[in-house]
This record gives sequence, structure tokens and C-alpha cells, in this order.
Amino acid sequence: MAYELYAQGQTHLAQVYFQATTFAGPFYVGLGTGGIPEGRDKTLANVTEVVGTGYSRASVVRDGSGAGWTVADGVATSPILTFTNTDVDAADVWTDADYAFLTLSPSGVVAPAILLATVELDETLILAPGDSKQIRFNLTLG
Repeated sequence: MAYELYAQGQTHLAQVYFQATTFAGPFYVGLGTGGIPEGRDKTLANVTEVVGTGYSRASVVRDGSGAGWTVADGVATSPILTFTNTDVDAADVWTDADYAFLTLSPSGVVAPAILLATVELDETLILAPGDSKQIRFNLTLG
């Protein structure tokens, strides 16, 4: 499985760890199509995001409560995230997704346009109206 930790993601992690910088709010996991953007310098502008009725990035809290990320052996794992096509029109199938991405911005928000990481999905997600799919975002730090 391919994944990418971008320069923006590495900088973000280093700021939190080495400079005690704090960031308010959760992370967001979205779905992308057309292949993972390659190259350390990529930003959210390089992501081709899934399009479809009811689609939005999933919010993941940043805390140790058990509702957010778990971290073990250099791997950060999100809780189970559910994406659901809420349209009632049988013709509105979402754009196929082949990777997930991690950002600080919810759907529709442009700034900050920080792309932290991407991870290839095990299989292409194709969501017809009423379909749901659950994923986890696993980020290896090493």
C-alpha cells in the first residue's frame, strides 16, 4: 500500500513536537481520485477530491480519549470513518476514490490548505446512492 507524508505534514509534526505549537480543531480525512499526488512539495491544491451528493471530509478528533487516533509502534490509526452517498437519484454515483488524504481543513474550506499525508485505499471505492463504506487511515511514521 502506497502512502505519502508531505513536507507540510512533516513540518506540522515537527512544529508540534519540537516547538510545542498547538493547533485547534480536528484533522479531516477526505477521499481522492486519480492517484496519489507524488512529490514532497504537494499541497491540498494537488488533490482531486471525490465529488457527489452527501460527500464531505470526515472529522477525526485529536486527543487521547479513545475517540480519536491511536498510536503504537510508529503507526497512527484513525477510528473507523464512514462515508455515505446520501442521494436518492440512482444516477448520482460518487467519483471513484482510490486514496484517502489527511488535512486540517473541513470540506469547502480552502485555508489552511495543508496536505499532511495520503494513503492508497485497499480497493477503489465506488459509492452508489445509499451505499456506505468504512475505512481507517493508517499513517506510518518511520
